[in-house]
Amino acid sequence: MINSLPSFLGTRDEFPPARRSVLANRKERGMQIKVNGIELYAETLGNPSDPPILLIGVTTLSWPSGLCTALTGRYVVRYDLRDTGQSTFTDPGAPVYDLRDLVTDASELVAALNLGRTHVAGMGVGGFIAQLLALDHPDQVASLTLVSTRPVAPGPADPDLPAHAPEVMEQLFGRPAPDWTHRESVVGYMTGSARLLSGSKGFNEQDVRATAGAIFDRAEPTAEAQRASHLGTAFAAMDCQPRWRERLGEITASALVIHGDEDPFFPHHNGVVLAAEIPDATLLTLPGIGQGLPRVTWPAVAGALLRHTSGHPLIDPAARPPLPGCGTGRRPDQGVRVPARLGPGPRRLVPGLRPRRAAARRCPGRNHMISRRTLLATGAGTAPVARCQPASRRCAATRTHHQTTMPAGGARTRTEGTRSGAACRSRP
Repeated sequence: MINSLPSFLGTRDEFPPARRSVLANRKERGMQIKVNGIELYAETLGNPSDPPILLIGVTTLSWPSGLCTALTGRYVVRYDLRDTGQSTFTDPGAPVYDLRDLVTDASELVAALNLGRTHVAGMGVGGFIAQLLALDHPDQVASLTLVSTRPVAPGPADPDLPAHAPEVMEQLFGRPAPDWTHRESVVGYMTGSARLLSGSKGFNEQDVRATAGAIFDRAEPTAEAQRASHLGTAFAAMDCQPRWRERLGEITASALVIHGDEDPFFPHHNGVVLAAEIPDATLLTLPGIGQGLPRVTWPAVAGALLRHTSGHPLIDPAARPPLPGCGTGRRPDQGVRVPARLGPGPRRLVPGLRPRRAAARRCPGRNHMISRRTLLATGAGTAPVARCQPASRRCAATRTHHQTTMPAGGARTRTEGTRSGAACRSRP
């Protein structure tokens, strides 16, 4: 079953200045960690006492640094796969390891960092590792997020799954190869690739060039190392069997699938199938977006990830419409609703925001105002109501306002005065 979230993107391409000043204080820490007979380079960000989230891609930079920084309240861990970046490098063209070894690498990394049950997110080919980690090591996975990936290994797709878009692949691989040992040649080539793969709203040349340059600088200055770090070429050569799609129904972790609707590499229907075959998974569609998570998606994706890893189920705001003009959102951990907007469209539910008291509202059934106290006590501030009971009424005996109850038959009885010492007679 698919639980779909509204697909929307903000129109701003960066976080508000006030939030950027807070995010800038988070520091990254890099380290080499021995796991499974090799060394992996890993970076951590945030407070180790916060809930951990392991981000899996080809290299650490598969997950944009700005997005990682926006995951406030999470201990973010990302790493270079073997044969990429600054991890152990052997021969990505003829790997002596298989996909299950990469899954074991991730599992032992979680154990080496003493993360315990960890929120796991995989992007692209990193999504293969994330799916198998949730299947083979369910005790280590608190929740699962899959971005721009599919439920089968590299190679021919299943008959019901769309393959790579042929016209885009022809342009992508029909270009002259760059000089993989020359920085500017590689940056230019990867910029052209991103232009083809990013979708109509996702391409940001400045970000792409900066990321490609950073990946080049971190990897060994050889053609093999550069190709592996930029393209993940080891996946085309390694053994990825046996299949795991038939086991997706065994995943017990709460799952979120994020996929752009203009992804030409792993077309959007791959994400739809993942969300349908993983029990109770939620699908978040990014309109106008191709492969990856460009800057324009960060507010929506950060909010979805924070919500997904907060321990509460993702809720479609449309399922709980607020009072007209109220625009507030319920937080299950506090029992009240808070305002939160990530771009245009319905208000999003984001943990960590300060709750706002419900405002006084005019009852649609009677000509009176409903107090803040009454709204919170009755829940009228969280959903439309035909009429509100109890309601603030003027007592005919004392001319003071106090709470009365209006039963279905229309008889009125006094309950409690709103003024200290108010007294009145109970009368029909």
